Amino acid sequence: MTALYDAIGKSINEAEDRFEKNGNPDRILVVILTDGMENRSQEYNQEGIFKMIEEKSGKDWEFIFLAANQDAMKTAQSLNIKGGNSMDFAASGDGVKTAYAQMSSTIRSYRSSSKSKFDNLDDFDSNDTDSE
Repeated sequence: MTALYDAIGKSINEAEDRFEKNGNPDRILVVILTDGMENRSQEYNQEGIFKMIEEKSGKDWEFIFLAANQDAMKTAQSLNIKGGNSMDFAASGDGVKTAYAQMSSTIRSYRSSSKSKFDNLDDFDSNDTDSE
């Protein structure tokens, strides 16, 4: 029961509204975290989300896609999110903990850099719960 497209579309629109009222930041980071595949959206579809992300990516928005129970890279690319900005994680307490720890580190690095690339996600696999 995952309305993934609706959640992404509504979040982008709400962020736009907030920035119109309070001013746009230099860069915007959108992290999408899901434990299920799209199967319930009613307002948005894959093509619409693909176009929204394409438009925003050209305006200093960066998107990261984290997913359990699916091929995160394949799903991310279908939404116009770079494969290197995607990550699978194990659908378990340890998997979520590891994914959050990696995201925290990645976001810290992103915020202290003028670059908008997540090289450290490329080699990360939170399905490996033996780390830490």
